[in-house]
Amino acid sequence: ISIFFLALEAKCRENWQEYGGKCYKVFQDRLTTWPDAENNCQYWGDDVHLASIHSEKEMSFLFNLINDSQMFLPYEDHFHHTIPQLDSIWIGMTLFCPEGKPGKWTDGTKLDSYSLLKQRTNDEHIGSCVAYTISKLNPLWVVKGCGALYPYVCKSHPNENVQNSDDESRSLCGDWKWCRYEDKCYKIDTTPKIWMDAKTSCQNYGADLLSIHNENELNYILENFLKNWDSEDTFWTGLSKYESMDERFRWSDGTPLNYAPTTKIGYKEWRTASCFLLDPANGPMWKLDRCDEKHMSLCSKPAENFTAPANFEFITQKINGYCKTGWMKYDNKCYKAFGLSNSSRKENFFGAQNTCYMENAHLVSIKDLFENFFILSLLSGAKSAWIGLIQNSGSI
Repeated sequence: ISIFFLALEAKCRENWQEYGGKCYKVFQDRLTTWPDAENNCQYWGDDVHLASIHSEKEMSFLFNLINDSQMFLPYEDHFHHTIPQLDSIWIGMTLFCPEGKPGKWTDGTKLDSYSLLKQRTNDEHIGSCVAYTISKLNPLWVVKGCGALYPYVCKSHPNENVQNSDDESRSLCGDWKWCRYEDKCYKIDTTPKIWMDAKTSCQNYGADLLSIHNENELNYILENFLKNWDSEDTFWTGLSKYESMDERFRWSDGTPLNYAPTTKIGYKEWRTASCFLLDPANGPMWKLDRCDEKHMSLCSKPAENFTAPANFEFITQKINGYCKTGWMKYDNKCYKAFGLSNSSRKENFFGAQNTCYMENAHLVSIKDLFENFFILSLLSGAKSAWIGLIQNSGSI
């Protein structure tokens, strides 16, 4: 009787290296950001991602593979400029929306040891993307800003389905590239586009350009996405008057304008620009720009099959807070428009003032442009409405 064993070997693409049934390739010809590196790996197939690392032996294999590529030697670019030696290469670890965990692999495989990550990563406050930093004395996994430019190493899983991660980004948002916060999912698009193309790109994901409805949501976006980029990077949001016939700003996803940025807008900007972007590194953070300028963008969409925990408050509850039924909250005040329906009674100024008194309120005062946008959004196309500004003895 003859006994023999068959080892399942990976059938690797040309110029890829096999190890442990997986295939690997170092890409050094073009330095890229971490998101672009992951996208470039995905172009090779659904089974290809930035490399995940699950043992010291695998790390040693990658160390030798990277050193053999001589990618860390100084070289000349097309203009014969000497490029200094690099010391890092992107791998598939990300701290995007960690959901209480120390990180995740983009290929869906689970972390074999949290302590391995903790021992080999530095302070993540500078970013959310992990590079393998090569040193013959002490190779490390180092957390870096995701917009930094490095080579990258891809890993193929030709004989298995590795999408077995239990993280919430996959289960509620459909993809690790989306981050969940409460009942919404968020994604960054790193390809600069004009505003309309950015909106179309988000819609192709079943989403729309980012809408923001409270301060906590904005802080989440800043902390989990925008801290990773360089000072010149800017991001389209869905707030614009680009498609508006009445010069009103609206969120492109149709949600109510119950939260708006606090910023000053000059007359020239107001007349020539119609789309809002986030510029997190340079104040003021919110900027109005021409919609035909190209910027990166942020997309948002509802989470799939989201089950709210017992202490969860939906956005509409957050918006309205302690306001009475039928009233809307903005900036810690409550608002309601009266007389909008055709059957509603229209009032003169003093009648409108009395109606507000009966509601224990006053006719509205408007402190800035964005409060004005919010009030316009409540009027549902009405051409005019009484406000609390009155002229007395020739003075306002």
